[in-house]
Amino acid sequence: MKQIKEHSFIVFDEAFTGILGRDAKLETIHTFNGIDATRVHEAPVFIPEIRELVFADTSAIGWLYAINVETHEVSFILYSLSSVLICVG
Repeated sequence: MKQIKEHSFIVFDEAFTGILGRDAKLETIHTFNGIDATRVHEAPVFIPEIRELVFADTSAIGWLYAINVETHEVSFILYSLSSVLICVG
């Protein structure tokens, strides 16, 4: 169990290496601390045209963050409710 806690990414099924390869690595480009860490939502979306990883802030509807994967600069994006589809369930 200690070994598991020391790693940030673990492959449980060997077939997964067929997707990432055997030499895949995980690189942390930004860490959220304090209250911000509880607001970051899983399932970010990479937009290759602008080289940004965009993800939702769960504390408010329409709040998004983008991280530039080359510069690691973080930016805040606020969308109006008219441009956001809200699904419940």
